[in-house]
Amino acid sequence: MLNIVFDEVTKRNMKISNSNGFENVLCIGYALDVGPIDYDDNMEKRKDVFKRLEYPFKFTECEIDDFFDRQQNDIKELLDFAKTHEHIRFWRSREPHNLCAFAYACYLLSNIKCDISYIDLPEDKLSWSFVPSNKYCEYLHLEEKLDLNKKLFYINKWIELKNENASMRAIVNGSLISVDERFYDWFILSSINEDGSIIADVIVNISNNYRLGISPYLIYLRIMAMVNANKLQLLLFDSSDPFKSFVKKLWKQLSNL
Repeated sequence: MLNIVFDEVTKRNMKISNSNGFENVLCIGYALDVGPIDYDDNMEKRKDVFKRLEYPFKFTECEIDDFFDRQQNDIKELLDFAKTHEHIRFWRSREPHNLCAFAYACYLLSNIKCDISYIDLPEDKLSWSFVPSNKYCEYLHLEEKLDLNKKLFYINKWIELKNENASMRAIVNGSLISVDERFYDWFILSSINEDGSIIADVIVNISNNYRLGISPYLIYLRIMAMVNANKLQLLLFDSSDPFKSFVKKLWKQLSNL
């Protein structure tokens, strides 16, 4: 049995759960909902996207390299394990990065016959990363088999997204689609108070009110893009923790968004 998750927090939590069936856990966490994806299996190019997402938070080059080494190793382990035809279980959610990575994994497994199942996160939960490490076993009854038609659907979905190669991918009305980089801007602006807000509070408001399942780093980047476009004003910048920076709407620009 091999468990596949889509963020490193869930991977770590699951591995320390001390439950049978959770000994083998791999992660596909390339942030595939953001940036170009029109290259075949050369995930080294994802480093540029990752650096852009994470740059305000001062990750070192070594830390980024280590992250991508882990990702590449996990992909190799997934493919090697699939060739043994043993059971692979995916842990899915409605987060765009999660479904993008699931579609990518199906694409990687296109020509390998293996036993695949998935568990979908219940709608009242935000992310598998928020589930306590000793609680994953309580969701096993939700497991479903991924039949060939479903697998082909996600393979074709990845090919479609790759050919479109949009700047972002989002979940709209339950479907994973390509979107413009400004897609989330309305949600961000609607989450900023009239007198302005700390960026961390904007992120919390978006998570609580819209459940978009997007990275806080992406929200930060879009806020800074709107600052540069004179749609938001940066009143206070905290270089030690950019999430503590303070922004305010420029109302005269809002109608032109």
